[in-house]
Amino acid sequence: MRNQPQIIMLATPTAIPASLNVVSIERYFDLPPGSLLTKTRYREILMPRQIAIWLDHNEYMEKHKVNGWSIIGRAYNLNHASIIHNVKAVNNDLHNKTFKKMVYDIQLQIYGQIRYPYTPTEPDKERTKIYND
Repeated sequence: MRNQPQIIMLATPTAIPASLNVVSIERYFDLPPGSLLTKTRYREILMPRQIAIWLDHNEYMEKHKVNGWSIIGRAYNLNHASIIHNVKAVNNDLHNKTFKKMVYDIQLQIYGQIRYPYTPTEPDKERTKIYND
């Protein structure tokens, strides 16, 4: 791995508690503690952080029935646009069988079940067929 990123710990009272997802995903990918809370763009940290953000977004939506982009952003020290981008990136990558299996494995590790299954929309079904052939 390149130079180790500087770990920045955040304490924001209005941020959602992302610790369960962050710690579990860091363990799954064998990353140093706190590495998902950095702003690095290294792929080995970026993709796990996107998955953590995607899970936090789904949990927040399930609980509050609203997006909460800025609240999730505060937990990761990112702006709301970055959170939206990360959620969309994971949704787009779920077309790939290998990536989907990895996200499902992480959900099984955290929740003991697949809480957020991937359900493609009509335009996505053709794209999923292309990726999985």
